[in-house]
Amino acid sequence: MYAQLGTIIFDKVLSPSAMSDTKAGTYAEHAKLDGKPRLQRTGDELNVYNLEINLHRAFCVPEIEIEKIDNAIDNGDVLPLVMGNGMLMGDYVITMRTRTITQGAEDGSILTATVALVLKEYVPPLVVGSTNKTGYASAENNPRVVPDSLRNQSPSGNILAGIQQANAESSKVTDTLSQANGDAAKKVTLMQKIRKTIKTMNEALEKAQRLLDQIASTLDSADRIRFAIDRTITAGNNVSGYLAQGNLDGAISANDELISAVTGLNTASYELTELQATKLG
Repeated sequence: MYAQLGTIIFDKVLSPSAMSDTKAGTYAEHAKLDGKPRLQRTGDELNVYNLEINLHRAFCVPEIEIEKIDNAIDNGDVLPLVMGNGMLMGDYVITMRTRTITQGAEDGSILTATVALVLKEYVPPLVVGSTNKTGYASAENNPRVVPDSLRNQSPSGNILAGIQQANAESSKVTDTLSQANGDAAKKVTLMQKIRKTIKTMNEALEKAQRLLDQIASTLDSADRIRFAIDRTITAGNNVSGYLAQGNLDGAISANDELISAVTGLNTASYELTELQATKLG
């Protein structure tokens, strides 16, 4: 996978043929009675990404891929942008989509097309209890802080608690994998410990899934959270599967996807954090 924008995956033939980003600061210019004006930094511009992807009917249905993009624009979806290496670039909205049909069929369907996207950074409001003063999406694999007062008071509070538990268990997996890789004497014991940790993580996420169904009708981001949970459980099971085979190297490699999946889960749960804070505010 090259990158993922929300549930839109840029992979293999759908990987961008071109991608550029723009980062800038903002400055106020103060005139002087004599000489050159002075600049004062006032903040940052929103980051912007420009992507271009090529669609071919031999590998996808162009109309469906374009519809996914259009729906995200129409709904004003805030989408986490995650690179294939697990790096979270932040939250973005699609501000523009330009479609160029390069080849069409006689019935009007698209055979090949080029789609250009403009992504603009979305900076959410400050979350109650968050230590992230700027409100930016965090690139670290850490959960957004959820105050104790928001937990265990409703299904949404329990979902957030489950996601935070999954974050903690995921960190344990990474740490214990490192220990197992460097301690041959304890390797088997540590591998068994990791499998138990993944089981605990999956149980917490499966409980969150059940609770999510209770509030799905009132939460626009439910599908994104459900997708992120499924991805995390699958990634955890892959790590556990390699360990069951005694393949530590395979587990370490598969753990990269688990880290990426948990990062996506943190971002997807952000709207739920806001919803819970709003209800209690």
